Amino acid sequence: MPEPERKAWIGRARAVPILGEIARRGIKLKRVGAERIGPCPLCGGRDRFSIHTKKQCWNCRQCKKESDTGDVIGFVQWLDNCDFNTACATLTGEPPPKKANSKHRSAAPKQVTAGEYSYCDEVGNVLFVVERHHYQNADGTFVLKDGKYEKAFKQKRPDPDCKGKWVSNLEGVRVVPYRLPEVIAAIANGQPVAVVEGEGKADLLASWKLAATTNAGGAKRWKREHAAFLKNADVILVPDNDDAGWEHINVVAASLIGAAARLRVLVLPGLPPKGDVVDWAKAGGTREALDGLISNAPDWMPPLDGIAKRKKAAAKQSEDELLDALVRMRRASRAAESASGWQSNWASTPRILTLKSKRVRSRPKLRRCSMAGGSSSRGRSRSTATH
Repeated sequence: MPEPERKAWIGRARAVPILGEIARRGIKLKRVGAERIGPCPLCGGRDRFSIHTKKQCWNCRQCKKESDTGDVIGFVQWLDNCDFNTACATLTGEPPPKKANSKHRSAAPKQVTAGEYSYCDEVGNVLFVVERHHYQNADGTFVLKDGKYEKAFKQKRPDPDCKGKWVSNLEGVRVVPYRLPEVIAAIANGQPVAVVEGEGKADLLASWKLAATTNAGGAKRWKREHAAFLKNADVILVPDNDDAGWEHINVVAASLIGAAARLRVLVLPGLPPKGDVVDWAKAGGTREALDGLISNAPDWMPPLDGIAKRKKAAAKQSEDELLDALVRMRRASRAAESASGWQSNWASTPRILTLKSKRVRSRPKLRRCSMAGGSSSRGRSRSTATH
């Protein structure tokens, strides 16, 4: 159980009205009943983002994960890509309370800025900035996760009304890939463009004179707007060595089918679990070795499970269309019978489409009684004729 001071601190954070936090960040929403609806501050759209003022909760139909809590603390965690304590500190304006016997324990880690990544338009004007933060302990060491710095990211855009100031959201900002001017130049010169997951990895490859890009927000945040800038590009997909990394490049590649001139996958040898191109470079990887790997990189192929799902969906659609056609035929037949007084074979055959939802596939049974009767009559006639 949390100490009383911490519990009260969390309570003060949770008591902040979500509408007030929305207003503080300059996010504009329109009122629809008890809700406020508008574009998502992260993924855009028109009305996919909403908050419920009575329930004090929020939702985005596009990018909210199941793990994201719907209260105001979860909203700040989601929007700022930060942990629970940082979100509470943002809402209360107070640092986390010290634990009992704190003189025998180290102070809570603090966030320190480890890097800033500017996203620019085609001519180099800054549209927004992504800040990378690490957690530093009181003794100067850093908090690690899976052997790497534990990190958090924040996004900001230039304040149009106050030069030199920043707004902590991306409302109204264009969706562009990282290092866009270099990407445009590489495509124009027929040079390859690497797509990685994370700005630091793109910067590393750029330092090796290889055009590289990524998207803000990490894996699964790639959008069609990003893909539009890679038309006719020779794209090199460089996945991290984990499931999320491969899912990410598959999403990117799928968005570039028919647009990119070529799609290749560069698998870096010797990567540890969750390893990436930065780890590969630290282990001795060089630009020359990278060029050799790129020359032998295979073309990207859709994952087999994705192909199976598409085939299954197409088969289901064909089956539904067939069932719909048979239903229309049966209804038309009944209508014709009612109008003429004539009864067709539809009435004497079993109902093959009683309930479409059950997907009955049985064929109409032959009227064996009539056939058997006819056969017996012919047999009796021949018998009588013989006698």
